[in-house]
Amino acid sequence: MKSPLVSVIIPNYNYGKYLSDSITSVLNQTYDNLEIIVVNNGSTDNSLEVLATYSQSIRLIDQPNLGQAMSRNNGAASSTGSFLAFLDADDIWESTKIEKQMALINSDVNLIYCGVSTFSQTPGYVSEILCPSHRGDRSRDFIDYPARSIVICGESSSLMTRELFENLEGFDKNLNSSSGWDFFRRAADLTQFDYVEEPLVRYRQHPNNMSKNVSQNIRELELAYSKIFREKIDNSERIECKKLIRYLEFSFFKTQVKDGHLFFAIKHLLNYLLIPKKKYGVSHPGG
Repeated sequence: MKSPLVSVIIPNYNYGKYLSDSITSVLNQTYDNLEIIVVNNGSTDNSLEVLATYSQSIRLIDQPNLGQAMSRNNGAASSTGSFLAFLDADDIWESTKIEKQMALINSDVNLIYCGVSTFSQTPGYVSEILCPSHRGDRSRDFIDYPARSIVICGESSSLMTRELFENLEGFDKNLNSSSGWDFFRRAADLTQFDYVEEPLVRYRQHPNNMSKNVSQNIRELELAYSKIFREKIDNSERIECKKLIRYLEFSFFKTQVKDGHLFFAIKHLLNYLLIPKKKYGVSHPGG
């Protein structure tokens, strides 16, 4: 009996020098029924030349730069698999990733993620191993553990059912680097999570990682948390907004200090002391 089809979506923007590693890692999967869709998001480097060498193995969507969320959404919309997996164009999968994750999918668990190893230069050199720790019902985690990465490495480590993705209407196109965090936060309200503890994703660290842009990532998290406050309050689910805002602002303060951005650090420290409710779209916080 043939295994269910898993659609792999690889969004790419100017990562031509990494594409071969990521695509090859999908082609080398031990799982036997995959389709690969690469969404070229308006690249201006040699990405299309690299992708041309894989024309028999992938389906290419060449589009203007519409951002990360829309790239993933458009790739998913063009796919046909019952299951979806996303891989950033600068990351690499271990050969057993999909096989081991598919073994855990069931009616109660529609999203599986895994451990991650990081590297900076050579893919075979591991600088750090990140172990997952959140399984089962995670619907409170995104409030109880502010700014924590519940799904390690986000999209590159996850595999999910198409039904879950479509029920959530995909990634929020109004968000960029936090669109994955927001997606998993919403997913936690609909399904339990599980994970493969083994590091099955190799996360490439380099100067162009979006995670390196501290101020932009903080702004993105502020937007994502504004959604939580709006949705939870609209649903009459009282959460400790004041406590959560204070935690976030102090966390942002420490991050900016560590990164040497003292002006922004002071702004977040003042926000921590004054609790700017309007900043997060909250007028009457509970708690």
